[in-house]
Amino acid sequence: MAKIRKGYERRRQERIERKRVKRKGKRHRRDIGQYERNRREVAKRISGGRYDLVMGLGWGFIGDFWDFMVEIGVIMIVGKVVGAGYERIMVEAGRLVMVYMMKVLIGISSMNKVTSCLFKEIALMKVIGFTVEEIKEGISKRGKGKSRPMHKDVLADMLVRLRVEEREYVYNEAINLFLTGSGRG
Repeated sequence: MAKIRKGYERRRQERIERKRVKRKGKRHRRDIGQYERNRREVAKRISGGRYDLVMGLGWGFIGDFWDFMVEIGVIMIVGKVVGAGYERIMVEAGRLVMVYMMKVLIGISSMNKVTSCLFKEIALMKVIGFTVEEIKEGISKRGKGKSRPMHKDVLADMLVRLRVEEREYVYNEAINLFLTGSGRG
């Protein structure tokens, strides 16, 4: 009888350990401000197997250009977009504008191609500010598994719902920053 009990207890402990490891693997959304480039730390995490995602970015020019837009202040201007036409906000309007900017930058001609050409490029979506969990699981539970991180119509509708004043502000400020480079510090 004691032998049976020990076997049961061992299996129970193994089950508990598997659940603990499974729970430990789940991540929570992090604030984008805590990220920085630290190649030694990245190398150490990769070699230790502690990472969310490793992916090569075939769009090399995008990273440098995006850094340039951050440096001169264009991304900060876009981040100020509120999207007053929205009742429920699942994704900030500023991030949607950034997704649309990325669509234009990489040359996607149709909104129908956004899901297959842009949303599948995890590295580009991370540059915009999406987390790995948002990209893989989607922003909301609605339509789970169908379109990740969001449906293409969310992006198309955003353009219609933005007030004219918001669009003008972003366009005019971005053009001024590009022409003058006044955001450089």
